[in-house]
Amino acid sequence: MRERNRRFAWPLAAGAVLALGLGVWADSVQAAAADEYSTESTKASQSLLIDTAHAGKRLVVVGDRGHILFSDDQGSTWTQARVPTRQLLTAVFFLDDKRGWAVGHDAQILTSSDGGATWSKQFEDLAREAPLLDITFLDARHGFAVGAYGALLETTDGGQHWQDVAERLDNPDQLHLNGIAQVRDAGLFIVGEQGGMF
Repeated sequence: MRERNRRFAWPLAAGAVLALGLGVWADSVQAAAADEYSTESTKASQSLLIDTAHAGKRLVVVGDRGHILFSDDQGSTWTQARVPTRQLLTAVFFLDDKRGWAVGHDAQILTSSDGGATWSKQFEDLAREAPLLDITFLDARHGFAVGAYGALLETTDGGQHWQDVAERLDNPDQLHLNGIAQVRDAGLFIVGEQGGMF
């Protein structure tokens, strides 16, 4: 009888350890999901950086792993901002020396009100499974973001709400929209895949 108990003791103990391990793993996944900030790194300025913008005299760059850096000395030194994502950021735009937006993978839109020193997540659409590739604002309230598979989003309240307005474009094949810019005295200009221009 004693031998039989020994045989069953190990599977019960192993099951308890496995359950404990799974519990710890689940807790760590939840903690990671709740704290998805870009990793601080002394080499962030040497990582893949995709786009740059001026916030007044300040330079702001965005790139891989959610890295956003800013420089107040024309790029001689860089400070890494605290950013609530680890996704690749593809573009950054500043309306003035304070208000700015950045876009990237997971159809994320981030915003800053202090010249790029701190950022908050304004929009995310995981179901889209596609990156946003560029963003522009006409004024403090009216902005547009473009991206893969013909994505065209618009806000009229400074980014508090974003609406999909892709149907406004003659883009039935949902070709990627790579860039958007305001052209003085001529409105908005969008360039995309296969030489598409809107």
